[in-house]
Parts: sequence; C-alpha cells; structure tokens
Amino acid sequence: MLSILRIRCMTWFPDSYRIPAGVMSAFATLPIRTLVLEEVIFRDILHFSSFMDTFLGVEDISFKHVYCNLVSKNDNPPVSPRTNFIRSLELSVNEVSSNVLRMVADGRLGSLTKLHSLTCVGSPKGKEIPPLLSLVQNPSLQYLKVEGDIPVVNLSHINTLVIHLTNENLDESDDLITSFKSWTDCFAGAEELSLKKLSILLDLMHRISADAAKQWVMLDKVLLASRFPELTSLHIKLKAPAWIDVEQAKELLLSNSPNLCTWNVCTWEVEAGNKDR
Repeated sequence: MLSILRIRCMTWFPDSYRIPAGVMSAFATLPIRTLVLEEVIFRDILHFSSFMDTFLGVEDISFKHVYCNLVSKNDNPPVSPRTNFIRSLELSVNEVSSNVLRMVADGRLGSLTKLHSLTCVGSPKGKEIPPLLSLVQNPSLQYLKVEGDIPVVNLSHINTLVIHLTNENLDESDDLITSFKSWTDCFAGAEELSLKKLSILLDLMHRISADAAKQWVMLDKVLLASRFPELTSLHIKLKAPAWIDVEQAKELLLSNSPNLCTWNVCTWEVEAGNKDR
C-alpha cells in the first residue's frame, strides 16, 4: 500500500490545476505516513485545513512553497479530531504561509509529543518566528538541522545539531557574517547542552572574506566557553565549486580557530568541485 505521497505544482487558482475530488477521496483510504508538498497553493487556511483532514495518519511532513492565496476572516480553523503523532518535520520557513506554520506548531496536524526530527530551511522573520521557536523548543526534539539562522533559543534538549550555512550574496561577506553572529549569540546564551553531535557545513559560493573570518573567531570562542559535557563529535565540512580554493578556505578558518583546533572530537573535511565541469 502507498505510504508516501508527494504533491508538486498544484494550485486551486485556476481550478483546472486542482486535484479532483475523486482522487482526494482515494487518498483518504490510503495509509499515508509521509506527506511532501512542494509548490502547492491553497485558497485559504480553511481550505488547507480541510485538505490536511484527508491525511489523519501522517507522521512525516515536508512543506516547501506552500501558501494560502487569500487571507481568511477566520484564520483559526476548527480543530479536527486526530490521533496521529508527527515524528519528523521539514519546513522551508520563508516559503510557507505563517498561518500554515502556526497550524503545524499548534499540533493541529498531529500531536507533537513524539516529534524527534526537525529540519528548517531559511531564516525566519516576523510571524514566522513564534511557530518556529515553539517547534525548536519542543522537549521531545532530538535532531535539529538548520539551513540558515534561527533566533536565540534554548537548545539544551537537542542531541544532534546540524548547521548548514552558505554565502550566496555577491558581496562575499554579509551571509556568513550574519550567520556566524547569529549562531554565536545563540550559543552564548545557552546553558549546559546535551549535544552529542554538532556538524557545521559551509557551502561556499564565494571566497570567505576577512570580516567573516573575524566573526568565526567569535564563534570559536563561544563554542569553547559553552558547556558540552556529552559532545562526542564536532564535524566541520567546507564545500566549494572548482573556482574557489577550498583548502585555502580551510586554512583561513583553521588559523582563526585556536580553540577548536585543540578539541580531540573536532574533525575537518573539504569537498572541492570538479574542475572538468
């Protein structure tokens, strides 16, 4: 039986692109456990809520480019009777309507008491922040992957943290400076952490600027000062296209990591692009 459903490029504007009612009825008979929505537009939050009522047994959810086209007068749809538990979430926080994020965080798509894994893509702003903070602070959460930044938040319950950063801006500095500072602030305000594994992936689209390297020094200091009594692995990976000297980037960060270099649990990895492409 089908347990994984991926829906991509569907919209109810115009109606010719919508999923037929008969198909939705058929979906309701299937034991869907994993639901992936990408580039799906609903009329409003009530329409989204009604759509999700088709999947009362869902456990794993991935939303990217999921929007409500209209602002409903009733932005608080009725709670549907659900007995399912959400175990993993993947959310592109800047590409999902804030009222959809709020429904997820409020447990209206399933109980979050067994939420184990959360992947957040993007850096939340405005109305996106409260639901994201609620999800990150869920006491059952053990694995957190962030492709971007998050506000200062308590991470003491997280066992595995993956931080994925990139410098896409053409000025070569703003992205990494902002990201390094954001995570420096987050760790600086943390109490004793139960982290066992910490991975930092730097996906370089431009060379690391001197200013970004200076901000890395601050992150290095904060990581040393933070309390990680259970940390068994700190892995730092640099990935870059062929036109960037990734080994040089590694040496730049190493020269600005006097504390990390002394950790026995710290390992470094580089991945260079194929020069033949």
